[in-house]
Amino acid sequence: MTIKPHSSFFKTRGILVGKNNPKFFREGTLDNSGLPFQAVNFGVKTSPEQIVYVESFGVKLDKAYAWSKTEKKSLPINWDERYTVKLPDSYRLITPDWDIIDKIQNDFNDGDSILITGELDYQESNDKLYVKQIVKNIFKTKVDVEFEAEGFEEEAIFTQEITINTVEYVKEEGKIYVNAFIFAKAKSKDKPTNITPAVFIVEPDKDKKFANNVMKLKYGDTIKVDGLIHSRAVAQEVEEDDGWGKKHKIINSKRREYEIIGAHPESYQQKLYKEEDIQKAYEALQPHKDFGSDDTPFPQDEDIPDFLK
Repeated sequence: MTIKPHSSFFKTRGILVGKNNPKFFREGTLDNSGLPFQAVNFGVKTSPEQIVYVESFGVKLDKAYAWSKTEKKSLPINWDERYTVKLPDSYRLITPDWDIIDKIQNDFNDGDSILITGELDYQESNDKLYVKQIVKNIFKTKVDVEFEAEGFEEEAIFTQEITINTVEYVKEEGKIYVNAFIFAKAKSKDKPTNITPAVFIVEPDKDKKFANNVMKLKYGDTIKVDGLIHSRAVAQEVEEDDGWGKKHKIINSKRREYEIIGAHPESYQQKLYKEEDIQKAYEALQPHKDFGSDDTPFPQDEDIPDFLK
């Protein structure tokens, strides 16, 4: 069976932070093609306790693309004519990442109240899993984000199609771990460009009925889920006994998790893929590691600006 790429979406609302940081912007040329690139990474402060890290990476190409939802196909456009050429009916320009970065550079500043939508990009490097929040649209909000305002609700959410690998309940942590496969999608293509593992959590105490349904998911099941992005510092008080009396100690740690809080039942496809389907697809993709322009590694902790740690 041919595997189909998964769709993803995220939305976050908050205050822009980090544009004045030296690591906010970088530019250069790609080693493999010599094409110019530019990139930004910054934070969206979604609450007093949380900053969600987002980024964009754009390459200046010869062509841009328009997409027709009706025709379900793309149309190449000369790069320099992307905003002047008359497009056929039903076609709309896909805003290049390069232009999104220009917009962020020119129109936004630290302290702006913003709304961002985009896609999740899953990465695996040195046996570690990372998730990038890739900016596809950015807007200034009509009403300023004020954390102390009455009725304020934090907004850092995602929607993701997943194919199940395993589901495990860890009693000591009070969490369900959903280990999934993500079939990444290239621009303007209907075939996956990579298969990456990803880990999500479910907190069963919040909704036991939903948690029971999650525990029933099996290998190869595919479903679309909704959830919350967690990227915050967590203070935990622990008790130590050094033989001279008990002591309390505060340990600061980081919570970076994607918590599933709901699913789309109409999207559920039981046993859609067998193990051999995924294995064959994985082996077929392995010789092709260059998946386009987004070839920069996710920054390690030591590379992330202090305000994002």
